[in-house]
Amino acid sequence: MKIFQKYILPALIVLGAVALDQITKVIALANLPYREEVVVIDNIFSLFLLNNTGMAFGLMQGQRWILIVITIIILPFLAFFYSSLPEHKKVGRAYRITILVLMGGALGNFIDRIFRETGVVDFFLITAFDGIFPWVFNVADIFVVVPIFVMATLTFFLKEEDLKKWKFRKNA
Repeated sequence: MKIFQKYILPALIVLGAVALDQITKVIALANLPYREEVVVIDNIFSLFLLNNTGMAFGLMQGQRWILIVITIIILPFLAFFYSSLPEHKKVGRAYRITILVLMGGALGNFIDRIFRETGVVDFFLITAFDGIFPWVFNVADIFVVVPIFVMATLTFFLKEEDLKKWKFRKNA
């Protein structure tokens, strides 16, 4: 049971996030017209297929290889961070889950960058808020951005004595 909880379940969470991302991209590529808005909920949500050669929020356009290298560097760091968090504390479990989802999102877009020279497949478009959120995104982007906000929120409410108990803080 310990092997399942320590290795298999985390791997399944990461692979599940990657699979959900990749499946939605295949569906979008097969069913959506390129660069034509398909309104789902008027003035709120649309589908808009495009290829993104950068990262979230339109940053680093055309920097495919730099983004590949950054991902290769960040993934082991996230794995180390994950392994250093306590399994038994509620906050530690929440951090662990968010890191696994974040890793799945990073891997989902990494796969696109490796195997699709045209870039990452994006297709969600929020049309509400009168253009305040003009970015087109995908499931992997959700799996990267949301965990970062969750971890920031958890960190804000974390007690100092909990931080001192974590492995990566013992020598600090």
